[in-house]
Amino acid sequence: MKKTLILIFLIKFCVCAYTQNLIPNYSFEDTARRVNTPLHPAKDWVAATNEGWNYYTPIHNAQYPDWGVPNNVLGYQQANTGNAYVGINIYDLWSNSRSTLREYMQVQLIRPLVFDSTYCFQLYISLADSIHFASKNMLGVYFSQNAVSGNHRHHLPYTPQLIVSPNTYIIDRVNWVKIDMQYKATGGEEYITIGNFNDTNYIDTAFVPGGGNETWMQSCYYYLDDIWLSHCDSLPDSLSGIQEYHLKQALSVYPNPFVKDIVVESKQHQKLDFMLYNSLGQNVKLQVQKQGKKYKLSTPQLPKGLYWLRVSDGKREEVFKLIKE
Repeated sequence: MKKTLILIFLIKFCVCAYTQNLIPNYSFEDTARRVNTPLHPAKDWVAATNEGWNYYTPIHNAQYPDWGVPNNVLGYQQANTGNAYVGINIYDLWSNSRSTLREYMQVQLIRPLVFDSTYCFQLYISLADSIHFASKNMLGVYFSQNAVSGNHRHHLPYTPQLIVSPNTYIIDRVNWVKIDMQYKATGGEEYITIGNFNDTNYIDTAFVPGGGNETWMQSCYYYLDDIWLSHCDSLPDSLSGIQEYHLKQALSVYPNPFVKDIVVESKQHQKLDFMLYNSLGQNVKLQVQKQGKKYKLSTPQLPKGLYWLRVSDGKREEVFKLIKE
């Protein structure tokens, strides 16, 4: 009996170890103690150079709303799961000269990788609302046995083993885009570092209309959430849980582009609430008039541009991208 219990324990331990996400604080829900900074940092994660990345958490909402969620200095975005996420600047384009500034985020894995084992890597990424440029073949993931760093704010001279979206520009500002990749370990890797490892001579960006008016928004900046590394048979299909219903399926939003009024038509008679945000993530006033299953949303004196309409029925919510002409 005793041997049987020991065997069961070992099997359960091995299964748990095998299926475990090797990245601590993968959804950025845990915060660390503040040291010489008014903002809370994300637990376990550090900056590999002197140019730090950003942590967006509801803990900041009251005192530091620029770094809060879902509204922040760069736009409006709900976390993919939980309440928090991070942001990283890939490249600045507001200067006439090519920017050498780089942001790198780094974490130590829960345990070292095993030689010749294949691991699956997954993350969710979204372009910030106010940003004017999207990227491809620029955001890299570097695996190393030791932590890499630089006492500067510039390029780290390493070659990442994985490249996020090498062939397609990531331009989605509303949804989180899931990225799946595989990595075959050389053995002993204990750290991953995420950032733009490209030299400034090899930068690939595309202009995306609808960004903000500040000069520093002429850049390439992304939100990141739910970073996962494990054996491939334990990789989650969706980190957001099982949710078979979608509010968007029950709604029609038109016209798009719109000139003055927006119509939201529902297939059901549920009560709906609305919030409209501009490309800076600022809330815009709406006049709402219910007409049966239809809602008429009036937007007097609204400037032309890109807007985001959040629709909620109290349990679910969806975000629609709209253009004002």
